[in-house]
Amino acid sequence: MWDGGVIDPLRLVERIAAVGAARADMRAMVGSGRVDRDTLEAVLARLAALAARRALFGTGEFAGGDRPARFVLAEDADGGLALSLVVHPPGFTAEPHAHGTWAAIAAVEGVEVHRLYRQSPRGLEVIDEVVLRPGAGVVLMPDDIHAVRVPGPGPARLLQLHGLAPHRAPRQEYAAPVEQAWPAARAEAG
Repeated sequence: MWDGGVIDPLRLVERIAAVGAARADMRAMVGSGRVDRDTLEAVLARLAALAARRALFGTGEFAGGDRPARFVLAEDADGGLALSLVVHPPGFTAEPHAHGTWAAIAAVEGVEVHRLYRQSPRGLEVIDEVVLRPGAGVVLMPDDIHAVRVPGPGPARLLQLHGLAPHRAPRQEYAAPVEQAWPAARAEAG
């Protein structure tokens, strides 16, 4: 994989074409109507196919660091249908939250764990954990609550498609019960 830190013009043209084609396919899938889980699963399959082209998203052009980074690959002028490459460093965690918009997330490389919750009279209850690694992903409806962690040893690199750009969506934060806190970071095989 090319990873020289300088933009390779041929790779850039290839990435623009691949992102454009995938985005057009995914836009046709979601249409202008109501998006459901079945639709998002189809979107996720297309997003995972794009994520499988790892060479298009080299660390030289999309370097992470000690802090999370979001690289916008394509976004509607009104903030709708936003496709980003996100890099989360080892040890990164995000407490329970809902995005306020639907999302499909596919791993490009590394490992990221998504803990899914539901609201109950007793507070948040864990209903599932999904491990994202290359070839795997997760779909989220606007009110789905999840938390995120990157167990390491390397960063997690993910493609994320949101129905509304994350900076425009009405994100809702939740407090995780103490007994559901993440375990201490540990290396997991990718």
